[in-house]
Amino acid sequence: MVLKTLSADHKASFAQIRKYGNILAEMNPGSMAKVSVNPMFERFFLSFHAMQMGFFKGCRPLIGLDGCHLSSEFGGVLLSAFAIDTDGGIFPLAYCGVLKAIKNEWPKAGNRYCLRHISANFNANSKFSSMDINWMLWKAVEEGNEVRFKQVMERIKGVSVEAYQWLMNIPIERWARHRFDTRIKSDHVTNNISECFNSRIKDDRDKPILTLMEIIMRKVMVRLSEKWVKGEKLSDTITPTARKKLNKAENDVRNLIVYHGRGQYHETCDSYGQRCLVKLSEMSCDCGVWQIS
Repeated sequence: MVLKTLSADHKASFAQIRKYGNILAEMNPGSMAKVSVNPMFERFFLSFHAMQMGFFKGCRPLIGLDGCHLSSEFGGVLLSAFAIDTDGGIFPLAYCGVLKAIKNEWPKAGNRYCLRHISANFNANSKFSSMDINWMLWKAVEEGNEVRFKQVMERIKGVSVEAYQWLMNIPIERWARHRFDTRIKSDHVTNNISECFNSRIKDDRDKPILTLMEIIMRKVMVRLSEKWVKGEKLSDTITPTARKKLNKAENDVRNLIVYHGRGQYHETCDSYGQRCLVKLSEMSCDCGVWQIS
């Protein structure tokens, strides 16, 4: 009897999902609530207008996508899209419940691969599992310019040509920082921004689809409210995360010797003897970190 009741709840939830989406769209003008059927349910997409405006006005043009499997009677996948706000935190953008994962890519969007997953796949390969290469992979990715990236990759090649080729077969612009689009101003190399939220709903994945949507909506509402309250109390001209980064940069610069060239041009030299040309007017440095972060 209990199983029949639970099954009925799940079926009724799917039967009401279009009505649910219409109500949300009507109560929140500008929001998107789309249901796709063919002829059975395929997917439900939800994005509130406030999320969209928050993304365009206060987030960097980078979207993290992640999916988690639902454990309800009908299964399926919950896809979530998150951006990075001005304080470096996650900003929810949209959700999509589907009966199967979507394989189509966005043709005009650049893609980044999660380095943590690349690293896991690399270590899972029996040919490379015994090699002490993984730390070099992370070091190569963290380099901000091509010269230093190639230097580390050559060290990997010296250990194993096959491991080097395995990594280089993955499009470099998808995982190496020095090839990231400098317009985005984000050096994230993992998908933690999305996965950390999905971990918060792991105990709710067996709920009927409408119940799950309500749970997510309330979690998002609470998070945005908390961020708003913190923002109202700020007395600084920049966000707390930005202030921490600035303070760290001011402390780190003490280890540099700076030579002034002409106008806005400077040369820096660190304790290891590495030199970089800094162009203040162009907000660039040979190390590459300034341009991508």
